[in-house]
Amino acid sequence: GAVHALLAVGDGVAVREVWSGGGDRCIRTWHPDSGRSQRTLRGHDGWVLSLATRNDGIIFSGAADRTVRLWVEATGECVKVVASLQRSVWSLVVVGEHVWSGGGDGSICVWRGSSGGSSDSGTSASAAAT
Repeated sequence: GAVHALLAVGDGVAVREVWSGGGDRCIRTWHPDSGRSQRTLRGHDGWVLSLATRNDGIIFSGAADRTVRLWVEATGECVKVVASLQRSVWSLVVVGEHVWSGGGDGSICVWRGSSGGSSDSGTSASAAAT
């Protein structure tokens, strides 16, 4: 399937893994030197459209299924699913402890990026298209 998102995961100097997400609703991890697929992660019910990291071992994925998922880099385990008010989650960026998501409906949401508890709450603002 089509690849919609790519993310290089590392320490700023060396890349440990490359993560990809796409139209098959899966996330794949790749070895950066050999280019070989290492793992296939499943959980989204729609195209995986965006990937981001907080550089602490948590990877965020956004998809057409209106969710943001939190994954543990080392194990590939999905540790949290956050339902989005957005039509689909097209883009993600991590700023400190917050995750910003851009939706297919033109909205931007800001989430607390904590992996524990149910305190993740989004606030949304309308994004002006130019």
